[in-house]
Amino acid sequence: MNKLLLMSGNDLPFVKAKINIHQPKIKEIAFLGEDIFYLGSNFLCFSKDRLEEKDKNNLANKTNFDVLMSIMNNKTDATVKSSIISAELVLSLIFPEYTLMKMPTMLVLSKEVDGKKEQCWINNDNFE
Repeated sequence: MNKLLLMSGNDLPFVKAKINIHQPKIKEIAFLGEDIFYLGSNFLCFSKDRLEEKDKNNLANKTNFDVLMSIMNNKTDATVKSSIISAELVLSLIFPEYTLMKMPTMLVLSKEVDGKKEQCWINNDNFE
């Protein structure tokens, strides 16, 4: 990653997904609220490495993205609902021109460009 690009505050290329990541400004983060931004960001940075050993063993054949999508698509667990909503808000902040759609194995970002639908995917191939 080009350090100057990062420090400049410009959008960052997410080459593998063929999309740019918008670097949110402080006022945009403030609009969401600091707690929501941190909760959502932390949730999107999910890593099995942070789990207890017994939980890691059950997920040995799953990627971090597989587990994240499993949690995000779980409509019954009320304990993680605020984390999921916060993550969706963070995604809308870093991909402001796109509409997010959750699929079982990917996140689909879409927008209209000159009357045509443009889509990008975040999946196991490009998430990490």
